[in-house]
Amino acid sequence: MCCMKEAFVDIDESYKGSITFEDLSQRPVEGRGRILIELKNGEQKFISKVFYVPDMKNNILSLGQFLEKGFEVQMKDKNLKIFYESGATIASVKMTRNKMFPLDLSIYVKMF
Repeated sequence: MCCMKEAFVDIDESYKGSITFEDLSQRPVEGRGRILIELKNGEQKFISKVFYVPDMKNNILSLGQFLEKGFEVQMKDKNLKIFYESGATIASVKMTRNKMFPLDLSIYVKMF
């Protein structure tokens, strides 16, 4: 889920819906599309089927999206690690007190 419309390479704004969070609060989905990210090694990857949710404070990336792109995800000892298919580590993130894994990814922002 992404709250920055300018981050989308392409977006279908006819896609509508809502997201329900664990606390039962809801946010409207106002589109779905692709964003382009740059990994730490400089490689660029598209993340597809990203919901545009402008009423959010942070972007949220599903681990399932990484799995769909052929990465391996490991969670152990309060750490999250993401690996290439070759086994090389591309990200290692410690869990925060609120049980989140903040991952700093470069998002290519499209200028409208």
